[in-house]
Amino acid sequence: MKPTHESENLAERLRELYQEHGCESELPEHEDLVKKLDTLSRADRGYFQETIDAGVGRQISYEEALQAAQQRPRFNYGEILGEVVYGTVRTVASGNLRKTLEMFFFEIPDRLERETVESLRPYSEQAEEYLKYINESAKKDFDVYIRDEIGRAFTKASKQSRKKGEVGFGRDNNGTN
Repeated sequence: MKPTHESENLAERLRELYQEHGCESELPEHEDLVKKLDTLSRADRGYFQETIDAGVGRQISYEEALQAAQQRPRFNYGEILGEVVYGTVRTVASGNLRKTLEMFFFEIPDRLERETVESLRPYSEQAEEYLKYINESAKKDFDVYIRDEIGRAFTKASKQSRKKGEVGFGRDNNGTN
């Protein structure tokens, strides 16, 4: 089977993502990875292409986090006001007077205070917090949407190839892939 350009490209992108997460050693050599990707259904390969294109599992650098912090509007009370209006309409419509009063006396001042404090924090602190949050989320997403799914897809392809009488991707006589 001749490797397709699509599988070749996907193999390179997967390897980059695995390197980013420090687990490149989990992948087979490039040629073997391309062969495995060729055995996947078009839908499975498409899933991985779209997932990687969407940035799932991608970590960011401190510079990107700092840029995001600097682009965030300071004292973003307009967003809070929109939520307050929506929340007020919702709680008044529900007839829950207690919830409406809690919102005005506790939730709204708390949100305004948090927004004010957040806006006064240096960009560097905001960037570090954002970097940590995004990269932790990226690691979780990588594990769930890439790492686990590639394992499932390869297992599924291996089972299908065995049913067809082709050589599977299990361990060979030497105990290696």
